[in-house]
Amino acid sequence: MMSGMRSRSTMIILAVVVAATAGCGGSDVPSRTPDVSGVVERVAGSDSASLSGPSDPYYDGMNLLRGDPTIAARSDQSVLAPEDLADGDVVDVWIDGACAESSPVQCTVTALRLRD
Repeated sequence: MMSGMRSRSTMIILAVVVAATAGCGGSDVPSRTPDVSGVVERVAGSDSASLSGPSDPYYDGMNLLRGDPTIAARSDQSVLAPEDLADGDVVDVWIDGACAESSPVQCTVTALRLRD
């Protein structure tokens, strides 16, 4: 009986800790190394943003907003809106899954983090 109570208590404590820390960090940026980094290229009057000067040329011209990514500021990990991306911003980029072999490559972008 005591073992069952300890198990239940442990599970409750674990659930409380997970719930309390779920919001820490401010955004859903993966903890792994970014897949690529580069510079945001925006065309005036357009809602699109692409990657230029990437650390891996494979990703040159990739649409940065494909997949509705989380966009975060490096300084405080606050979540930003797509319109907050400016031409010339330097970003780290995380990809989810395989990319479609086209030119430019089409990838589902999970997250972007602006560099300070």
